[in-house]
Amino acid sequence: GMLDINLFRVEKGGDPEIVRESQRRRFKDVSLVDKVIALDQRWREVRYQMDQLKKDFNKTNREIAALRKSKQDASALQEQSKAMKAKIAEAEEAEKAAAEARDEALVPIGNLVHDSVPVFQDEDHNDPIKKWGTPRDEKLYNHVDLVQLLGIVDLEKGSEVA
Repeated sequence: GMLDINLFRVEKGGDPEIVRESQRRRFKDVSLVDKVIALDQRWREVRYQMDQLKKDFNKTNREIAALRKSKQDASALQEQSKAMKAKIAEAEEAEKAAAEARDEALVPIGNLVHDSVPVFQDEDHNDPIKKWGTPRDEKLYNHVDLVQLLGIVDLEKGSEVA
């Protein structure tokens, strides 16, 4: 399964360092994590542009409707609307391509490795504890869950001492 993209998004409570650490423990390429982050950033920019174009398109079409209602000439705006529609189609293609590029970069990143898994020199011995956040998974782990799952910080032990 693919990792949840939100694990890579700091502003959504994700922590890419956890994914990097998991890659290190698998003896896998850590730079793949940054590639996903860059492609996700690109996707978000393209997605934003597409949404803005759609907003402008809807606004223009409302203006056309208003002009027609008051029996005014809307032909100039209609030309504009047609051009916008073509731009939206291009933006939708770009958005789809950007999402596919990002998801493709996600695929080679394996499930997160748990701390208790002995690190062997090959992946066959490492069994992932859990299938991690598939996009349809309702339970998204928060940072504390992630940290405890990976055993990077042993909060439970810490709280017993305190």
